[in-house]
Amino acid sequence: MNSRPLDAYFPRGQGRPPPGDAGRRILRTGAYDGRNFAAGGTCGMAGPFQHHEDSSSFGGNVTVNEGRSNENSFASGGDHFQHHFAAAPGAAFPSMASVPASRRVTEEDYPPVVPIDPVLCREWIYPVNKEVRQYQLIIAKNALLHNTLVVLPTGLGKTLIAAVVMYNYYRWFPHGKVVFMAPTKPLVAQQIEACHGIMGIPQEHTAELQGSVKPEDRKRLWGERRVFYCTPQSMANDLARGACDPSRVVCIVVDEAHKAKGNFAYVTVVRDIAAATKHFRVLALSATPGSDNTSIKEVIANLLVANLETRSEDDEELKKYRHARLEEVIQCKPTEDTSEVDRLLLDMLTPYAKRLGSAGLLYAHFDVASLTPFGVMKQRDDYRARGTNLPQGFSEAGVESDFGMLSSLAGLLEHARNYGHGTLLAKLEEFGRASSSAKKALLKTGPCVALVALLRANQAGGREGHPKLTKLIDILTEHFARNNCAGKSTRAIVFSHFRDSVQEIVGVLGSVDGITARYFIGQGSGSGKGNPGAGPDATTGNRGMTQKEQKQLVRDFFAGHFNVLVATCIAEEGLDIGEVDLIINFDTHKSPIRMIQRMGRTARKRSGRVITLVTPGEEKKLLSSLKSATAIQKSLRNKKIFPLYEHNPRMVRGTPVA
Repeated sequence: MNSRPLDAYFPRGQGRPPPGDAGRRILRTGAYDGRNFAAGGTCGMAGPFQHHEDSSSFGGNVTVNEGRSNENSFASGGDHFQHHFAAAPGAAFPSMASVPASRRVTEEDYPPVVPIDPVLCREWIYPVNKEVRQYQLIIAKNALLHNTLVVLPTGLGKTLIAAVVMYNYYRWFPHGKVVFMAPTKPLVAQQIEACHGIMGIPQEHTAELQGSVKPEDRKRLWGERRVFYCTPQSMANDLARGACDPSRVVCIVVDEAHKAKGNFAYVTVVRDIAAATKHFRVLALSATPGSDNTSIKEVIANLLVANLETRSEDDEELKKYRHARLEEVIQCKPTEDTSEVDRLLLDMLTPYAKRLGSAGLLYAHFDVASLTPFGVMKQRDDYRARGTNLPQGFSEAGVESDFGMLSSLAGLLEHARNYGHGTLLAKLEEFGRASSSAKKALLKTGPCVALVALLRANQAGGREGHPKLTKLIDILTEHFARNNCAGKSTRAIVFSHFRDSVQEIVGVLGSVDGITARYFIGQGSGSGKGNPGAGPDATTGNRGMTQKEQKQLVRDFFAGHFNVLVATCIAEEGLDIGEVDLIINFDTHKSPIRMIQRMGRTARKRSGRVITLVTPGEEKKLLSSLKSATAIQKSLRNKKIFPLYEHNPRMVRGTPVA
């Protein structure tokens, strides 16, 4: 393979950051031949001060030198160490001949748009102001060389790996753009602080680009700054408007990478950048990259992943960094009231099911008690696809109406069984305001009249009306009483899928001594004008939270201003919000991603506990989720089943140093 000196791409001395004067301790290794850096391998070490503990991962001894660093970006915080790979005689890397031909994509194939600094690219920097974990160091090193998907359990340092990769590409490509993307604005805000605290990229070189930034300011910032934090939607919009030049992007970090499927903005961003340049690095991060092998393959393909770095909680190298996590499942048996609500709802939906069944439009041997909205809609879609001739006495309009009513009532039944009755009355009252004559007629039937009367009586009597709410109060009361007696500060998070359930839980907890609860939801608008994050009065509304409100709520929770956060899925992904010792799953999901993300909110800094509340029938969902999670971990250990991106050109390339 022919090599061109880096000076051909970047004239020596141009574009480098100005020398700084920040004294730092330096962890210095030997050196490498820049031409072979992308091939990976080990390097020779030299120096008078040998530190043998870390030598195994590098194939030699590590040298610690006291001295000054010319990297001004470290001036902004902490006693950082810098991990250098500089040139030295005898540095041994495997030649590119050892790399399969399909992987040997060269700069001649795809000339780089952004020049590289020929001096700074001879070394890479790794922080050791904290304990150096070998798995993080190895993953970071490999992620510098290839587009990499990192699968690492929550709380074990994916952000540090991202910060290291970002910082080194920031150094190596002074005229390039480095982008960190996360799916939610609170997560973006958190990662800004974390990355800056780890590697200290100067704030004057960074920008947070959210929707509130004006278009003219966005274009200016893309021209002036070098490191960007944003949601993928913001990035995709800037690419579409021409505010960002995709050919200048040299590195993108994709947090919560399992979302890179279908038409999600991550996919759009990578596709747009790849259309402008092949010379950029992708680092994808996820605790669980997919719910099955097919979805993982889709993520790998969409993000151009050329290398998989997977670790599981059972790996020996991770065990000493993990905290114990006790997981419990508590079954909540129906009460007399919940059984009566269930019976009345079944009485309401049975006539629609029987009518559709008599026309042969429902699956044979269907069970009315196990109908779900998804199952009903699937049977409706099958009916439409078949174009079945209807029996005498049936009309298309009537059949469509029956399917719609059956789906709505199946949804109410599922919600009442798994979440509670607090919003059931409001949903039934909405039927009376609907334009559908079928919904209005339903309210006059005997079962519906009886159900409304029962719900109103429960509401007037102050009864929670659901065993999950009763058990939730018992668990939280015991948890805080026990920790208060021990003089220990503690917090808890309650997860529930639906926004109205979250708000009902906050309302119920508002009257419990020792518990101060606030809700945490997304920005999407609902009906009403709630009081986001507030106490019991918040249940009167359903509007979303602004980004400012979300950020303030997370800060208040971290500071201990309240002790229970009740959240939808917005708090499941990535947020590190303090000493959370207890997670309560108010519901379950078949998706292993959702359940794993939830459990990862505890046992990050100390031991934690996860409790999942289930009602009859929910156990199947939970078992399905656990089974899928086990299967995914097994698949990820066998990397050969996942086709990787082969056209992954090297980013670092230099001349040998004598």
